[in-house]
Amino acid sequence: PGFPTNCEPTHGWAVSKTYKQAQEVTVKKLKWALGRTLVRFDEVKMIMYLWNGSTIGIKSEDSGFEVFQGADLDYCWKDEIGAMAIHEECRARLVDRNGKMMVSYTPTKGKDWSFGAYYRPWKDGTGGEPKEHDGVLFVRMDTADNKYLPVSAVKDLSARCYSEEDRQIRLHGHYVDAAGL
Repeated sequence: PGFPTNCEPTHGWAVSKTYKQAQEVTVKKLKWALGRTLVRFDEVKMIMYLWNGSTIGIKSEDSGFEVFQGADLDYCWKDEIGAMAIHEECRARLVDRNGKMMVSYTPTKGKDWSFGAYYRPWKDGTGGEPKEHDGVLFVRMDTADNKYLPVSAVKDLSARCYSEEDRQIRLHGHYVDAAGL
């Protein structure tokens, strides 16, 4: 883990749906991924400082829409899709720096707003290959594609799925009508 040592400072956000998720999941994932490139983490301000002057602000959607306004970012990573209004506000923060957004999520709520915004154009346009649409690159992945996840964890998750629809959502990232669950 860690980032290359020859990069210019960047400033971005890691966004979780809740403050608790930010503390218990997102911060831990980032600390692991950043390794020694993480110099300091200010737990009060929820900002990570990296060796080269880069910063990662940790935000949560339950803090409200207003905390997502008025910043210029190089990137934004959202761990779960969340509310459309906050998602679009995050995208607006990327405009001045031609920044990039990454979203990792499992479509557990069925065909929500993200289905029409991302999945449908991807599926209709390419038959399943990664494709950029409206400035967003959509890539669907299986849980088993995560090289850091032990095979036993994938098998355990599969065994805990209570239906084929649940398995399609949790293991393969497919959108399934919520009524089917």
